[in-house]
Amino acid sequence: MMLKWKFPKAASIVSKFGSYYGVLMMFLCIVIEVVVFPNMFTGIPLKLYAVILTLPVIGLSLGFSLTTLLQQRIQIRKTISIECGYKMYRSHSQSLLCHFYWK
Repeated sequence: MMLKWKFPKAASIVSKFGSYYGVLMMFLCIVIEVVVFPNMFTGIPLKLYAVILTLPVIGLSLGFSLTTLLQQRIQIRKTISIECGYKMYRSHSQSLLCHFYWK
């Protein structure tokens, strides 16, 4: 906010860079997680995969729907739905890591 107040042109560049950097870091964390735990996806039933892939979509849709009911602006709707979906993904991938015995 201070950057946008003092340097409005630089703030948009920094914001775009931060967005791209954040997406890159998310993918990098996923790749590192798969490299560190290569057996993470073996021996897991297909039903569990279905649940893990479905819940982030449910989080996205619920976040967007609830903010629509609360009559928020579209920017706030998108932000809340992305946060809900991303947190669902991280929590379920961590549950895979924590609840299965690794040989």
